[in-house]
Amino acid sequence: MLGPEANVGLYDTVGVTAFFGPYLRATAQYSEQLPGTTVQGSGEWQLHGGLTLESSLYVQLPFVIIGNRPSKQINFPPVTREWFITKGRLPAGT
Repeated sequence: MLGPEANVGLYDTVGVTAFFGPYLRATAQYSEQLPGTTVQGSGEWQLHGGLTLESSLYVQLPFVIIGNRPSKQINFPPVTREWFITKGRLPAGT
């Protein structure tokens, strides 16, 4: 997925990170039948579009303890919504 990511923080101690990503998903299925000498095949395809939102909350101390800056990140469950766009059939081949 390609999409924008935003980080909003307060003096680099507490903040929110969010990613918003639109996507397309395609599925296809094809089958062949061999009746005698001719080869025939058919199939179908579907196209879906969707959006996903991933976010997290972070907290970190504004000072260093023995070369380490303590921090904590809480990831929220991703929110995904998908819609059916179109479908079609693949032509029979010989």
